[in-house]
Amino acid sequence: MREVAEASEGRVRLKVGTLYGVLERLAKRDINCNVSYRWPIHTMRGSADLGYREGQFPVAERKAQRIFSLPMYPHLKDEEVDTVIEVLRDVV
Repeated sequence: MREVAEASEGRVRLKVGTLYGVLERLAKRDINCNVSYRWPIHTMRGSADLGYREGQFPVAERKAQRIFSLPMYPHLKDEEVDTVIEVLRDVV
């Protein structure tokens, strides 16, 4: 699977084949990442009244298992960005 990076609004999202293995390896190297939506919105309890069920949006369900956000924010120093990039290259 080809890894894909996408940037928007100060966030960099990365899509990988095995999300939680990558997150564990990054965390061991002190790079803490964020998973904004661990489950697709249509499967969350707050959306239950809409009547959707698992399997109705397979693309969203697959992407939710493979996308996370890297630590990127305005006051991140260039050296810190370089460290994130270096560690990411090592673990992916």
